[in-house]
Amino acid sequence: MHHRIPGLVSVVIPVYNALPYLEASLNSILGQTYRHIEIIVVDDCSTDDCPRWVAKWKAMHRQHLSPDAFVYLRLPRNVTQAGSATCGLFLARGEFIACQAADDISATTRIERQVAYMRANPDVDMVGTNYATFAGESLATSTLAYSGWLRFGHEEIRDAYARGLHCVCDGTILLRGTTFDAIGGWTRALGAASDFDFIARYVTRGAIVDNMPDVLYYYRLHDGQTTRRLARGEVW
Repeated sequence: MHHRIPGLVSVVIPVYNALPYLEASLNSILGQTYRHIEIIVVDDCSTDDCPRWVAKWKAMHRQHLSPDAFVYLRLPRNVTQAGSATCGLFLARGEFIACQAADDISATTRIERQVAYMRANPDVDMVGTNYATFAGESLATSTLAYSGWLRFGHEEIRDAYARGLHCVCDGTILLRGTTFDAIGGWTRALGAASDFDFIARYVTRGAIVDNMPDVLYYYRLHDGQTTRRLARGEVW
């Protein structure tokens, strides 16, 4: 635990062999209308050219990044998404912490609108958003499909997790840093169920969790994504 910087949003991006998509993901955070952001990239011992590429991207955008607004951590061995995400969460210094997948894209107003929601609802500890999926190389030229499994309203979300249902997309969440300090990060023990456990633990420990109905996040569909790799029995 450490002093949290008021107004700062720490965006945690776990990365594993995601270079075909990482630039679009990082650019979507760099282009946010909410400007008080630090970006934390946790490289889970990727086997591609991630370290050199990230250094090049950082240098290219140095005029838009203050010296302490970008953190790159390369892990010495692969610890899966749950482990790398938790490393990033512990590095976060912000009043708020947001999550972002390395192959997904956030709408430019995502962080601004989530922070505004949290300011207007001081009792809420975590808020996700609605999202759409896309499968093409470019979001602009892709056909979007909209989610149907999310729930809205903290009471409905609480009841859903009490019944063992999952209804918050972890890539869309923004949470209070003090809530993370109290409850913690992901567990690596549950494999594909670790994202469910992460949200469910917050709900069952009394955190108020809600979803915004606005589509502020775009979930990329491709063969290398974590959910499809897990379905094929692959690591990460």
